[in-house]
Amino acid sequence: MAMIVLDLEWNTVYWEGADGSRQHFDEIIQIGAVRLVECCHLGERFNAYVHNRSGHLKPCISELVHLTDEELSGAEDFPEVARRFLDWCGENPRFFTWSNSDIPVLRQNFLHYGLDVSQIRRAYNVQFAYSLLRCGTTTAVALHKAVEACGLPQDEPFHSAVNDAVYTARIMELLWAEFGGKTRENYLYSQMQKLRTAKKPPAVRRSAPVPMALQNTDSFEEWIQSPWKYSRSRQHIKLVSNTHRKAYFRQTSSRTVPCPVCRKAMKNPPKWSLVQENRYAMQVHCATHGSYYALMRLNRKNPYLWDGVIDLYREEDSPLLADWFREQQKL
Repeated sequence: MAMIVLDLEWNTVYWEGADGSRQHFDEIIQIGAVRLVECCHLGERFNAYVHNRSGHLKPCISELVHLTDEELSGAEDFPEVARRFLDWCGENPRFFTWSNSDIPVLRQNFLHYGLDVSQIRRAYNVQFAYSLLRCGTTTAVALHKAVEACGLPQDEPFHSAVNDAVYTARIMELLWAEFGGKTRENYLYSQMQKLRTAKKPPAVRRSAPVPMALQNTDSFEEWIQSPWKYSRSRQHIKLVSNTHRKAYFRQTSSRTVPCPVCRKAMKNPPKWSLVQENRYAMQVHCATHGSYYALMRLNRKNPYLWDGVIDLYREEDSPLLADWFREQQKL
Protein backbone atom coordinates (compact mmCIF):
# COMPACT_ATOMS: atom_id res chain seq x y z
CA MET A 1 0.00 0.00 0.00
CA ALA A 2 1.42 3.38 -1.04
CA MET A 3 1.43 6.12 1.63
CA ILE A 4 0.86 9.48 -0.07
CA VAL A 5 0.93 12.87 1.66
CA LEU A 6 -1.36 15.08 -0.42
CA ASP A 7 -2.01 18.80 -0.60
CA LEU A 8 -4.15 20.83 -2.99
CA GLU A 9 -4.59 24.43 -4.01
CA TRP A 10 -7.92 25.48 -5.48
CA ASN A 11 -9.88 28.48 -6.70
CA THR A 12 -13.56 28.79 -5.71
CA VAL A 13 -15.83 29.79 -8.57
CA TYR A 14 -19.38 31.06 -7.95
CA TRP A 15 -22.37 31.32 -10.28
CA GLU A 16 -26.16 31.57 -10.12
CA GLY A 17 -28.05 28.33 -10.65
CA ALA A 18 -31.19 27.86 -12.74
CA ASP A 19 -33.33 28.15 -9.60
CA GLY A 20 -31.63 31.39 -8.56
CA SER A 21 -29.51 29.75 -5.83
CA ARG A 22 -25.82 30.49 -5.52
CA GLN A 23 -23.68 27.59 -6.73
CA HIS A 24 -19.94 27.11 -6.27
CA PHE A 25 -17.15 24.82 -7.44
CA ASP A 26 -13.71 24.44 -5.83
CA GLU A 27 -11.58 24.08 -8.95
CA ILE A 28 -8.18 22.52 -8.24
CA ILE A 29 -5.27 24.51 -9.69
CA GLN A 30 -2.36 22.52 -8.19
CA ILE A 31 -1.80 18.98 -6.89
CA GLY A 32 1.24 18.36 -4.73
CA ALA A 33 2.24 15.11 -3.03
CA VAL A 34 5.17 13.26 -1.51
CA ARG A 35 5.55 9.52 -1.00
CA LEU A 36 6.39 8.12 2.45
CA VAL A 37 8.80 5.16 2.33
CA GLU A 38 10.82 3.05 4.77
CA CYS A 39 9.21 3.94 8.07
CA CYS A 40 7.88 7.31 6.99
CA HIS A 41 10.91 8.85 5.33
CA LEU A 42 10.23 11.28 2.52
CA GLY A 43 10.49 9.83 -0.95
CA GLU A 44 9.53 10.88 -4.48
CA ARG A 45 7.51 14.08 -5.00
CA PHE A 46 4.66 14.91 -7.38
CA ASN A 47 3.82 18.43 -8.50
CA ALA A 48 1.41 19.50 -11.24
CA TYR A 49 -0.47 22.68 -12.08
CA VAL A 50 -3.99 22.56 -13.55
CA HIS A 51 -5.56 24.81 -16.16
CA ASN A 52 -8.34 26.83 -14.49
CA ARG A 53 -11.10 26.46 -17.07
CA SER A 54 -14.06 27.21 -14.79
CA GLY A 55 -13.15 30.79 -13.91
CA HIS A 56 -10.45 33.39 -13.37
CA LEU A 57 -8.33 33.26 -10.25
CA LYS A 58 -9.69 35.41 -7.46
CA PRO A 59 -7.16 38.14 -6.54
CA CYS A 60 -6.82 36.83 -2.99
CA ILE A 61 -6.11 33.29 -4.27
CA SER A 62 -3.63 34.54 -6.88
CA GLU A 63 -1.74 36.45 -4.19
CA LEU A 64 -1.81 33.54 -1.76
CA VAL A 65 -0.50 30.85 -4.14
CA HIS A 66 1.72 33.19 -6.20
CA LEU A 67 0.09 32.16 -9.49
CA THR A 68 -1.71 34.01 -12.29
CA ASP A 69 -4.22 33.07 -14.98
CA GLU A 70 -1.47 33.44 -17.59
CA GLU A 71 0.80 30.96 -15.80
CA LEU A 72 -2.01 28.39 -15.54
CA SER A 73 -3.23 28.83 -19.12
CA GLY A 74 -0.48 26.54 -20.43
CA ALA A 75 -1.06 23.83 -17.80
CA GLU A 76 -2.82 20.50 -18.45
CA ASP A 77 -6.54 20.06 -17.89
CA PHE A 78 -7.65 18.31 -14.71
CA PRO A 79 -8.48 14.88 -16.24
CA GLU A 80 -4.92 14.50 -17.60
CA VAL A 81 -3.34 15.63 -14.32
CA ALA A 82 -5.65 13.35 -12.31
CA ARG A 83 -4.71 10.27 -14.36
CA ARG A 84 -0.99 11.03 -14.04
CA PHE A 85 -1.42 11.52 -10.30
CA LEU A 86 -3.21 8.19 -9.77
CA ASP A 87 -0.62 6.38 -11.90
CA TRP A 88 2.10 7.95 -9.76
CA CYS A 89 0.31 6.95 -6.52
CA GLY A 90 0.06 3.28 -7.49
CA GLU A 91 -2.56 0.77 -6.38
CA ASN A 92 -4.62 1.26 -3.22
CA PRO A 93 -3.03 4.52 -1.99
CA ARG A 94 -3.43 5.63 1.65
CA PHE A 95 -3.66 9.42 1.79
CA PHE A 96 -2.39 11.76 4.51
CA THR A 97 -3.51 15.40 4.54
CA TRP A 98 -3.35 18.48 6.74
CA SER A 99 -7.05 18.83 7.77
CA ASN A 100 -10.06 17.08 6.25
CA SER A 101 -10.74 19.53 3.42
CA ASP A 102 -8.52 18.18 0.59
CA ILE A 103 -10.17 14.81 -0.06
CA PRO A 104 -13.74 16.21 -0.46
CA VAL A 105 -12.42 18.81 -2.94
CA LEU A 106 -10.47 16.14 -4.83
CA ARG A 107 -13.58 13.93 -5.05
CA GLN A 108 -15.66 16.92 -6.17
CA ASN A 109 -13.28 17.57 -9.07
CA PHE A 110 -13.16 13.89 -10.06
CA LEU A 111 -16.97 13.73 -10.13
CA HIS A 112 -17.19 17.05 -11.98
CA TYR A 113 -15.17 15.57 -14.83
CA GLY A 114 -16.83 12.13 -14.67
CA LEU A 115 -13.73 10.32 -13.37
CA ASP A 116 -13.63 7.21 -11.19
CA VAL A 117 -13.36 8.15 -7.50
CA SER A 118 -12.99 4.61 -6.12
CA GLN A 119 -9.34 5.20 -5.13
CA ILE A 120 -10.04 8.61 -3.53
CA ARG A 121 -10.92 7.54 0.00
CA ARG A 122 -10.83 9.40 3.30
CA ALA A 123 -7.39 10.50 4.48
CA TYR A 124 -5.46 10.35 7.74
CA ASN A 125 -5.73 13.83 9.29
CA VAL A 126 -2.18 14.82 10.28
CA GLN A 127 -3.43 18.14 11.68
CA PHE A 128 -5.77 16.31 14.06
CA ALA A 129 -2.98 13.96 15.18
CA TYR A 130 -0.60 16.89 15.76
CA SER A 131 -3.18 18.85 17.78
CA LEU A 132 -3.98 15.90 20.06
CA LEU A 133 -0.49 14.45 20.53
CA ARG A 134 1.59 17.64 20.60
CA CYS A 135 -0.89 20.20 22.00
CA GLY A 136 -3.37 18.07 23.95
CA THR A 137 -6.32 19.74 22.26
CA THR A 138 -8.66 19.31 19.31
CA THR A 139 -8.20 22.92 18.19
CA ALA A 140 -6.89 23.08 14.62
CA VAL A 141 -3.36 24.46 14.21
CA ALA A 142 -2.18 26.21 11.04
CA LEU A 143 0.51 24.34 9.13
CA HIS A 144 3.10 27.11 9.30
CA LYS A 145 2.64 27.40 13.09
CA ALA A 146 3.05 23.63 13.52
CA VAL A 147 6.24 23.65 11.42
CA GLU A 148 7.63 26.49 13.50
CA ALA A 149 6.67 24.82 16.81
CA CYS A 150 8.37 21.57 15.72
CA GLY A 151 11.56 23.44 14.80
CA LEU A 152 11.48 22.08 11.26
CA PRO A 153 13.37 23.87 8.48
CA GLN A 154 11.30 26.38 6.50
CA ASP A 155 13.29 26.19 3.30
CA GLU A 156 10.37 26.59 0.85
CA PRO A 157 7.44 29.07 0.75
CA PHE A 158 4.08 27.94 2.13
CA HIS A 159 0.83 27.78 0.11
CA SER A 160 2.43 25.77 -2.66
CA ALA A 161 0.78 22.37 -2.80
CA VAL A 162 3.99 20.35 -3.11
CA ASN A 163 5.77 22.41 -0.42
CA ASP A 164 2.86 22.07 2.00
CA ALA A 165 2.77 18.32 1.32
CA VAL A 166 6.48 18.12 2.20
CA TYR A 167 5.93 20.08 5.43
CA THR A 168 3.00 17.81 6.33
CA ALA A 169 5.14 14.73 5.64
CA ARG A 170 7.92 16.04 7.87
CA ILE A 171 5.45 16.55 10.73
CA MET A 172 4.04 13.05 10.21
CA GLU A 173 7.59 11.65 10.26
CA LEU A 174 8.21 13.49 13.53
CA LEU A 175 4.96 12.24 15.10
CA TRP A 176 5.78 8.64 14.20
CA ALA A 177 9.25 9.00 15.71
CA GLU A 178 7.95 10.58 18.94
CA PHE A 179 4.66 8.76 19.55
CA GLY A 180 4.83 5.50 17.59
CA GLY A 181 1.61 3.51 17.94
CA LYS A 182 -0.21 6.47 19.52
CA THR A 183 -0.56 7.92 16.03
CA ARG A 184 -3.15 5.25 15.23
CA GLU A 185 -6.59 6.71 14.57
CA ASN A 186 -8.43 4.57 17.13
CA TYR A 187 -6.07 5.85 19.86
CA LEU A 188 -6.54 9.45 18.72
CA TYR A 189 -10.33 9.11 18.82
CA SER A 190 -10.20 7.65 22.33
CA GLN A 191 -8.04 10.57 23.49
CA MET A 192 -10.46 13.02 21.92
CA GLN A 193 -13.32 11.38 23.81
CA LYS A 194 -11.38 11.70 27.09
CA LEU A 195 -10.77 15.41 26.46
CA ARG A 196 -14.40 15.93 25.68
CA THR A 197 -15.51 14.05 28.80
CA ALA A 198 -13.06 15.92 31.03
CA LYS A 199 -14.36 19.32 29.89
CA LYS A 200 -18.06 18.51 30.17
CA PRO A 201 -19.24 15.15 31.58
CA PRO A 202 -21.93 14.00 29.13
CA ALA A 203 -24.95 12.93 31.18
CA VAL A 204 -27.68 10.71 29.82
CA ARG A 205 -30.71 12.92 29.43
CA ARG A 206 -34.15 11.38 29.57
CA SER A 207 -36.95 13.69 28.60
CA ALA A 208 -40.20 13.54 26.71
CA PRO A 209 -40.09 14.90 23.16
CA VAL A 210 -41.71 18.26 22.45
CA PRO A 211 -45.41 17.70 21.68
CA MET A 212 -46.27 18.15 18.04
CA ALA A 213 -49.13 17.36 15.69
CA LEU A 214 -48.65 13.82 14.41
CA GLN A 215 -48.93 12.88 10.75
CA ASN A 216 -50.28 9.67 9.25
CA THR A 217 -48.40 7.18 7.07
CA ASP A 218 -48.91 3.63 5.87
CA SER A 219 -45.28 3.24 4.81
CA PHE A 220 -42.95 1.60 7.32
CA GLU A 221 -39.95 2.99 5.37
CA GLU A 222 -41.22 6.54 5.92
CA TRP A 223 -41.99 5.83 9.57
CA ILE A 224 -38.58 4.35 10.41
CA GLN A 225 -36.72 7.34 8.91
CA SER A 226 -38.72 9.96 10.88
CA PRO A 227 -40.73 8.20 13.62
CA TRP A 228 -41.22 11.42 15.61
CA LYS A 229 -43.46 12.73 12.82
CA TYR A 230 -45.94 9.84 13.13
CA SER A 231 -45.78 8.36 16.67
CA ARG A 232 -45.67 9.66 20.22
CA SER A 233 -42.77 8.21 22.20
CA ARG A 234 -43.38 7.15 25.81
CA GLN A 235 -39.71 7.68 26.67
CA HIS A 236 -36.94 9.57 24.82
CA ILE A 237 -33.37 8.72 25.89
CA LYS A 238 -30.39 10.75 24.66
CA LEU A 239 -27.34 8.47 24.59
CA VAL A 240 -23.76 9.50 25.29
CA SER A 241 -21.87 10.34 22.08
CA ASN A 242 -19.35 7.72 20.95
CA THR A 243 -16.46 7.57 18.53
CA HIS A 244 -17.64 4.25 17.05
CA ARG A 245 -21.10 2.94 16.24
CA LYS A 246 -20.40 -0.47 17.84
CA ALA A 247 -19.84 1.21 21.22
CA TYR A 248 -23.58 1.80 21.55
CA PHE A 249 -24.16 -1.93 21.92
CA ARG A 250 -21.80 -2.02 24.91
CA GLN A 251 -22.71 1.08 26.90
CA THR A 252 -25.09 0.68 29.86
CA SER A 253 -27.65 3.25 28.73
CA SER A 254 -28.50 1.24 25.61
CA ARG A 255 -28.33 -2.19 27.31
CA THR A 256 -30.49 -1.35 30.34
CA VAL A 257 -33.62 0.49 29.21
CA PRO A 258 -35.79 1.90 32.06
CA CYS A 259 -39.56 1.58 32.20
CA PRO A 260 -41.11 4.97 31.41
CA VAL A 261 -43.63 4.58 34.26
CA CYS A 262 -41.81 3.07 37.25
CA ARG A 263 -38.26 3.91 36.04
CA LYS A 264 -37.02 0.40 36.86
CA ALA A 265 -34.66 -1.31 34.45
CA MET A 266 -36.60 -3.69 32.24
CA LYS A 267 -35.31 -7.19 32.82
CA ASN A 268 -35.36 -8.60 29.30
CA PRO A 269 -31.77 -9.12 28.10
CA PRO A 270 -31.47 -6.64 25.23
CA LYS A 271 -30.99 -7.99 21.74
CA TRP A 272 -31.04 -5.26 19.13
CA SER A 273 -32.26 -6.21 15.64
CA LEU A 274 -31.19 -4.27 12.55
CA VAL A 275 -34.23 -2.66 10.93
CA GLN A 276 -32.55 -0.31 8.45
CA GLU A 277 -29.15 1.32 8.25
CA ASN A 278 -28.41 2.90 11.66
CA ARG A 279 -31.88 1.90 12.92
CA TYR A 280 -32.19 -0.90 15.52
CA ALA A 281 -35.17 -2.25 17.47
CA MET A 282 -35.95 -4.67 20.29
CA GLN A 283 -38.81 -5.67 22.59
CA VAL A 284 -38.44 -4.99 26.32
CA HIS A 285 -40.77 -5.92 29.18
CA CYS A 286 -41.63 -4.42 32.54
CA ALA A 287 -43.16 -6.89 35.02
CA THR A 288 -45.60 -4.22 36.23
CA HIS A 289 -46.38 -2.12 33.18
CA GLY A 290 -46.06 -4.54 30.27
CA SER A 291 -44.12 -4.62 27.00
CA TYR A 292 -42.62 -1.83 24.90
CA TYR A 293 -40.92 -1.55 21.55
CA ALA A 294 -37.52 0.19 21.75
CA LEU A 295 -36.11 1.94 18.68
CA MET A 296 -32.48 3.09 18.67
CA ARG A 297 -31.47 5.64 16.02
CA LEU A 298 -27.78 6.38 15.41
CA ASN A 299 -26.47 9.38 13.50
CA ARG A 300 -22.92 10.27 12.44
CA LYS A 301 -22.38 13.77 13.83
CA ASN A 302 -18.96 14.34 12.23
CA PRO A 303 -16.03 12.15 11.04
CA TYR A 304 -15.13 11.38 14.66
CA LEU A 305 -18.39 11.19 16.65
CA TRP A 306 -21.75 9.40 16.57
CA ASP A 307 -24.95 10.49 18.34
CA GLY A 308 -27.70 8.13 19.42
CA VAL A 309 -31.24 8.19 20.87
CA ILE A 310 -33.69 5.53 22.06
CA ASP A 311 -37.47 5.87 21.97
CA LEU A 312 -40.00 3.57 23.63
CA TYR A 313 -43.39 2.87 22.02
CA ARG A 314 -46.51 0.95 22.93
CA GLU A 315 -48.11 -1.13 20.18
CA GLU A 316 -50.96 1.40 19.89
CA ASP A 317 -48.37 4.16 19.41
CA SER A 318 -46.48 2.44 16.59
CA PRO A 319 -48.54 -0.24 14.81
CA LEU A 320 -46.11 -0.27 11.87
CA LEU A 321 -43.20 -1.19 14.16
CA ALA A 322 -45.34 -3.82 15.88
CA ASP A 323 -46.22 -5.32 12.47
CA TRP A 324 -42.52 -5.41 11.60
CA PHE A 325 -41.75 -7.42 14.77
CA ARG A 326 -44.57 -9.87 14.03
CA GLU A 327 -43.19 -10.41 10.54
CA GLN A 328 -39.72 -11.04 11.97
CA GLN A 329 -41.08 -13.67 14.35
CA LYS A 330 -42.53 -15.58 11.38
CA LEU A 331 -39.11 -15.83 9.68
